[in-house]
Amino acid sequence: EMKKEIQKNKEEIKQNKEEYKEEIKKINEKLDILLKEKELKEIIDSKIIKKYEELNLISDRIRNTELLKNKKIKYKLLYRGTRDGMNASSFHQKCNSIPNTISIIQTTKGYKFGGYAEQTWENNSNATWIKDDKSFVFSIDYMKIYNHVNGTDAILHNNNYGPTFDYCIYLRNDFSKNENYTSNKNGANKRYSGFNRDYELNDGGKNFSVAEIEVFQIILE
Repeated sequence: EMKKEIQKNKEEIKQNKEEYKEEIKKINEKLDILLKEKELKEIIDSKIIKKYEELNLISDRIRNTELLKNKKIKYKLLYRGTRDGMNASSFHQKCNSIPNTISIIQTTKGYKFGGYAEQTWENNSNATWIKDDKSFVFSIDYMKIYNHVNGTDAILHNNNYGPTFDYCIYLRNDFSKNENYTSNKNGANKRYSGFNRDYELNDGGKNFSVAEIEVFQIILE
């Protein structure tokens, strides 16, 4: 009887050890996630970018030349919609005349996408399309880059629009309204190549409203 009791106690101790190990593993995993989030925050002050691979999608594309491949990238936050105002006027006030910017959008449905512009954003009472062969568009959900078609229009200078990439991302005056839109694949591929379906950036939906938008200046060191 005593042997059975001893054996039972041994099995309970073994089980407790395994449960303890599992708890320690979970705690370490949580600490690792928190540490990575803290490290990421030190690189980019973003409420949209949550993972290193999301940031690397953009960083690797910017460094995709022999000249820039070893450069360190600094992301300087210029504008955040929920902080500065979710409208075209606030965007232009914070971002005009600054080259090399990344615009990152998160819709109210959670889709994440945006674009890079080497050329500056400017006010214009008339719609003026600007060529920018260094521009590109990206989808964080699909982890995909859409490169600009050389020699074509890229970005829009207009008082009543936010960061707008021709045929791909149109941000109307009030970003929070469901009046912003993306294009079908035939239109989008005229300016940025690689679209496989209509309204791909927005997971098949044409219109979207913005939950958050951030614009960063890219500084290479």
